[in-house]
Amino acid sequence: MKNLKIISTLLITFGVIVLINCTKDACDYDLGPNISATCTVCADPTFTKVGNGTSCQKTTSTPATFNGTLFNVTAGDSSTAYGWGGANVYITDTSLYTYTTPPTGNIMQDGNGNTVNPSYNFTGIWLGGTPSTGRLNKVGIWGAGIPNNQWIGFTHCIDVVAKKKVYVGMAGDNRFRFSVNGHPPYAVETNNSNTFNFTHWHIFEIELQPGKNIISMQGYNDGGAASFGAEIYDATLSQIQLWTTDAEIDSATIFSTKDMRNQTTQIGNINGWSCPNGLAVDFCTGDSIPVCTLIQNGGVVACP
Repeated sequence: MKNLKIISTLLITFGVIVLINCTKDACDYDLGPNISATCTVCADPTFTKVGNGTSCQKTTSTPATFNGTLFNVTAGDSSTAYGWGGANVYITDTSLYTYTTPPTGNIMQDGNGNTVNPSYNFTGIWLGGTPSTGRLNKVGIWGAGIPNNQWIGFTHCIDVVAKKKVYVGMAGDNRFRFSVNGHPPYAVETNNSNTFNFTHWHIFEIELQPGKNIISMQGYNDGGAASFGAEIYDATLSQIQLWTTDAEIDSATIFSTKDMRNQTTQIGNINGWSCPNGLAVDFCTGDSIPVCTLIQNGGVVACP
C-alpha cells in the first residue's frame, strides 16, 4: 500500500472511496481487495464538485432587475370548483417541456401537443368540492392589489447531494407555471383560462441535479375570482399514494404558498424581480436583494 497522505477529502459512497480535489499520484491507492480509491476532477476546471463528489456545478450571478411593486399576499378565493377532480400525477420528461393545458378539455399536453395521461389520480384528502377542501382552497394565495393579466410568484432553493426526484403540486385560477433553474422553456406553463387548471391539483415529478436548484413558481389571473397554489413535496411517489391527512402532506412539504400568506410576492413578468431567460431569481444568497443566477451542471473525469 502506498503511503497515504491526508491531503484530500475522503467520501465513501456505494462502497467506493472517492478522493476529492487531488492529483492522480496522491490519490491512486490500493486500499485492499474490497475497497478501491478513485480520483476524479471536474471535466471543466471552472466547475466545483458538489453533492457526493460525483458531479460538478458552476454558478454565476449578476444583478437581478426590479420591475416595481411587490404585492401583499393573503389567502386566495375559495370555490367548490377547486379540486373537485382530485390530484393528477404526471411523470415529466425534460425533452417534452413545456407541459400545458389546451383551451378546453380536462387534459394535459406535452410540448409536442400530445395528450399526457396522468399516471395516478388521487382522491381522498386531495379531493375538493367544498370551499374548505382540496389543496387550492387550503393553500391558495392572492391579494387585493394584484392586477389581472400578469404573472406573480415565488422561488425556492433546494440543495441536493445526488440526483433526486421531488414533486411540484400546483393549481391556479386561472393559470400557473414553474421552471427549474431558470432554464427555458418552462417545465409547465398553462397559458389559457381552461378550468382544468383549478378543478384538479396537478402534481409533477421532476428530477433535480446535484448541488443548487431553484424552482420558480407563478400564478396568473384573467379576471374574477383568483387563487394560486404551489407546493413542493420531498417524498417518494409510494409515500404520496399513502397520504390520507393534511398533516402527512404538510410533514413532507418543503415549500407551500400557504406559508407565503402575509408576506409579499417575489417575482413576476411585469412587477417584482426578474432575470433573463436561462437565469433564475436567487433569494438564497443570504442578502435581501436577489441576484440572477446561472446554474450549470457537469460531470467528473479521472484525474490526469
